[in-house]
Amino acid sequence: MDIVVKYCGGCNCQIDRSKIIKDIASFLGPDDHLSTDNSFAPFAAGILACGCRSACAWKPETAALAKRWVILAGKSVDSRDLPEEKLTAAVSQKILKIKDGGKNMDLKYLLLSVDEKVAMVTINRPDKGNALAPYVLDEIAAVFTAIARRHDINVVVFTGGEKYFSAGFDLNEIRQLEKVSNEAYIDLFHRAYRAILFCPQPVICAVGGAAIAGGFDLTMMCDIRYASERAKFGQREIVLSLTPIMDPLWRIIGLGRAKEVALTGRIYDAYEAEKMGYISKIFPEGKLLESVGAIAREMASYDHVCLKETKQITHKLLNSDLDGAMKIQEWLFRSYIGSEDNHQRIDALQAKLAAARKK
Repeated sequence: MDIVVKYCGGCNCQIDRSKIIKDIASFLGPDDHLSTDNSFAPFAAGILACGCRSACAWKPETAALAKRWVILAGKSVDSRDLPEEKLTAAVSQKILKIKDGGKNMDLKYLLLSVDEKVAMVTINRPDKGNALAPYVLDEIAAVFTAIARRHDINVVVFTGGEKYFSAGFDLNEIRQLEKVSNEAYIDLFHRAYRAILFCPQPVICAVGGAAIAGGFDLTMMCDIRYASERAKFGQREIVLSLTPIMDPLWRIIGLGRAKEVALTGRIYDAYEAEKMGYISKIFPEGKLLESVGAIAREMASYDHVCLKETKQITHKLLNSDLDGAMKIQEWLFRSYIGSEDNHQRIDALQAKLAAARKK
């Protein structure tokens, strides 16, 4: 695997970064190539070596350079403080997990299962209402980044179970933050958001309970949202003197409704959320995961690449004029129609319809 290494020159590191990077290369072995390439060609992963818990990896000039960044900031790895002698192993293990597509991840706050090309990702912190502490966000970012590299997954279902989705920010964690040192915490949220939003596979959100503030924002990053009758939604940031996320919310429900959701801080039940177009369908309490699972398995039977490119085009069209959008869609359609897979699926559908007519 190709790994790009970037050094932040403006930080006082207080550790020998070059030695640690050499030790990481030795730990990983010859199959993994570390480079300080500056050509801005895409890499599978990146290591940002700096002295502070900064947002350097998410600057526009570096954000697209690697699919996943591991941040070695002083004596911390992805915001987890460690003894200096453990930094090499911690970075190396994260790289190995990225490499194997997350199949051997040691997860504490998420559950991950894969069946019939559907990945089920479940937030599993029920004692705290699935509140989003930093380590929960880190696992969400890592899992979705790993899923993006897997060819055995066509569709993702993201849920908190039948009883919860997420109560949002862990307020005890936020209360300890200071404005002058909030970068690492904000990075974690947006790393998780982006990992879901730009996951190449379609992501279905199954909301079984309250999705509030940061929890609501996670649902916003998904492609399709379904809910149970007991689900509730609310963008409560304004109540806490925080600015809410307006985009992609306004793209989903329109600017006027998005302003109402953001500025009032109201909590909406599932039926109000369905009426405004935020969720697609409501299922009876206790039947959510069964029902959404059936939808996901049907979707997962479709062509892997076609699903991914259909999702990708929805992002591209939003920033295109109408003529440009039509040309993009024409080009993409042309690359699929008449293909062998297209012919096989037509034959299968016609056979299924013919059998149904004989009954």
